Amino acid sequence: MITECIVMVQQPVTGPGVLELDGVLSCLLHNAGTATATIDGALTVAPNSTLQLAVPLPNVVISSRHRVTFGAGSANLQVVTQRIKGGQFSNYETQGA
Repeated sequence: MITECIVMVQQPVTGPGVLELDGVLSCLLHNAGTATATIDGALTVAPNSTLQLAVPLPNVVISSRHRVTFGAGSANLQVVTQRIKGGQFSNYETQGA
């Protein structure tokens, strides 16, 4: 059972790179730039649009790395996550949750 969660505003992604999510219940990706953002070569976030990633159950967390690239224009992908309060959860599934 999850007792406490925190909302974290991460540094914006302003160029090609890797977005790391660890122990995340949900994530909002808002493209505040003028370039289309592409996540893992499959999902696109158009300028001035928001993509939400979430899990269906409170005992499941997202622990993943995503490659982010941008098209022509200014890159500014804002990232807000909802996390379980506590440490890192990259091995959460083996902790007997």
